[in-house]
Amino acid sequence: MRSKLVATIVVIIVLGGGFLLYRHFSNSGVVVQLTLGYQSDIWPPPPAKFFMDGRELASFTNVSEFQRKTAEQGDRVVYDWFEAEQEVEFQAPLSQLNTPAERPRITGQILTPCGWIDGKAYVKQWLSTLDKPLTPANGKVALGADMRMADTPIRSVELFVDNRGGAEARLELGQSSITIARDSAHKYYFPAPSCAEATSLKLNGQEIAQIPLEYAKRESTVGSGYASLMNENRNKDLSWSYLLDTSGKRCYQLTEKTYVNAYEARSMGRLESDTLRYSSKVLHHLAPVEVYYFLERAPDKVKLEQQI
Repeated sequence: MRSKLVATIVVIIVLGGGFLLYRHFSNSGVVVQLTLGYQSDIWPPPPAKFFMDGRELASFTNVSEFQRKTAEQGDRVVYDWFEAEQEVEFQAPLSQLNTPAERPRITGQILTPCGWIDGKAYVKQWLSTLDKPLTPANGKVALGADMRMADTPIRSVELFVDNRGGAEARLELGQSSITIARDSAHKYYFPAPSCAEATSLKLNGQEIAQIPLEYAKRESTVGSGYASLMNENRNKDLSWSYLLDTSGKRCYQLTEKTYVNAYEARSMGRLESDTLRYSSKVLHHLAPVEVYYFLERAPDKVKLEQQI
């Protein structure tokens, strides 16, 4: 069977670990060195907290603590996420650590526009497939607890922010907020609001949009398959993506570009690119497609994985 290599991308162009150490000591026992890891699949990562038996152990609120990790396909990043770690120490009897019913309870929370919600925190060594009696070394044992935003049912709103030539700005959605750097252009995310009190999207204190509650309740159509700008998925009500121009004066075009190998190019003939245009205003609701290039032109050639 002949292989077929076809890829479609969308591009917007303009027209015109920090380390902390805490100590929580009981009267006796081994020293537990606990590494707390928080992973977010959106930027900036929503603030998060870890607790032990209801007492706060650590908080993740400084974006400078996070490192970006990527998964790549060919010459394109297909997925990225952000990680940060902190270390805490406490003492506990070894018998308590080795008895499941007596172990300290590690929990986590993540901040959303509607307030703090429970995250899924777990101690890796205490998972059923890895659970073995702990053996101290020099009076210490090492444990690791993780919390991943991807394990929590949080939908996200995608914001492409063009603040070129602009001063530092602040975006707010309920209890969530993002600081937009001066003279910058980046893609940001907000957790989708799940309560009526947190649907107002504000730029420097002024409302610029109402984010529908439905975003927090349904699956996205983006990424579920090939979605042309001009097919039935063009309905913007299916999209969670917005383009924010802090100047409110620029015009943009959203273009779909298709790549094919040499054989397919001969058989398919000339391929036309679909384009949508957005006139000057502060906020635009984008078509429900994945945007791979923001304010930069897509390359003329890309490397594709072989598909049979």
